[in-house]
Amino acid sequence: MLDPCLSTTLQAIPTISAMTTSVLLATGAVTQQVGAIKDSISVSHGDTSGTQYCGARQYSISSTINSLATLSLDATSLSIGGTTGLISLQSSNVAQIGTHTATVTVSLSASYTMVTSVTANLQITILPCAVTSVKVV
Repeated sequence: MLDPCLSTTLQAIPTISAMTTSVLLATGAVTQQVGAIKDSISVSHGDTSGTQYCGARQYSISSTINSLATLSLDATSLSIGGTTGLISLQSSNVAQIGTHTATVTVSLSASYTMVTSVTANLQITILPCAVTSVKVV
């Protein structure tokens, strides 16, 4: 019997909100969860959740500079959980101040590389250091 997952289709990635942080933000990383990405076969097979039958999703992220920044966002600054879809953003480098476009890609596990991945873009803004307090002497 032919594996039905070989012909599945991933649904579009739900809208991902723009993310903003400042260099050396005292509260740490800004995070955002990418929603569950269903596939057309998993909604009618197995537990019918839309996410289980054809296997785990794999998440990746990349970025390009739009304006002002002279340094792109590296894996320390912008990352996504490979199996969780949790995006994390933080910057400690003033050369990253500006806007960036990040592209999130979701695909099925290595067993189904022939299934077309889906992508979505989000706007990233890195602001200068935020002054949170001033000590008067």
